[in-house]
Amino acid sequence: MSAKRKAGTCRIFLDFETTALGDARVIDIVQISATSAEGASFEQYVLPVPGRKMSPGASAVTGITLERLRGELCALDWKTVAAQFREWCAEQSQGRGLEVVAHNGTAFDFPLAVRALSSCGVLEGATLIDSLTAFRALRPGLESYALSNLYMQLIPEAEREALVWHDASADTRALAALWNVQGNTFAELAVGHGHSFEEVCVHARQLWRSTGPPPQCPSKACAVLGLCLWTRVSNSKRNPGRLYSTCKECNHFSWASPPTNGERSAEKAAPRLRPPRVQIAD
Repeated sequence: MSAKRKAGTCRIFLDFETTALGDARVIDIVQISATSAEGASFEQYVLPVPGRKMSPGASAVTGITLERLRGELCALDWKTVAAQFREWCAEQSQGRGLEVVAHNGTAFDFPLAVRALSSCGVLEGATLIDSLTAFRALRPGLESYALSNLYMQLIPEAEREALVWHDASADTRALAALWNVQGNTFAELAVGHGHSFEEVCVHARQLWRSTGPPPQCPSKACAVLGLCLWTRVSNSKRNPGRLYSTCKECNHFSWASPPTNGERSAEKAAPRLRPPRVQIAD
């Protein structure tokens, strides 16, 4: 079931940076940022759990290292940060429902939110919208749907900020600007591509149960870092619904379930959230 926009909803744009790219169960958030539709912002760096290392790939992309987290970035433990984020969301919403937008949220940010924010209740009753899915459906034919490329394609040059990409704060500001420039019609239709937080929780946990514990990456260098493979669901025409495992650090790829022969099976493939196909008129 897709979500419907509630009157007086508070919209926030959310992004995480993490110790690595991969299964939400075995990576930690090291930066959280949110920007409200009204322009208010929240940002905090987070200490990973003891023993968790930053992957070289993640550090190269984000510039975040354990040394910087413990020093100049003044990172806090996740329990403290989650409480601060809950207070910030309450201040922004003022009793209204929350609408949370994240780019590539279905694959990355939302499973992290399920694991990290379920216990504190901050997203209870919220509608979660993956802007990547929305832009692909409502703005077909664009050259690229990466956040940085969308920003360059759709934001007028005179209005662009000089942003440092893969910084959670910059990414949420860019996403807010992109969303606002599309207009109210786009925003209203995009809600049809959203799902309740409770629905996303069910989906994530079904996927985790169907795949079992995440396997360790076969690369020796990744194994030393404790990196596990990221199990995802294929959207390709040849292997729809088929599970595959990948490591973003070393680009390992392997199929995690048998071929589906064009038909998805509950035993072979995890369920996917499927928003309705809606296209915005020019």
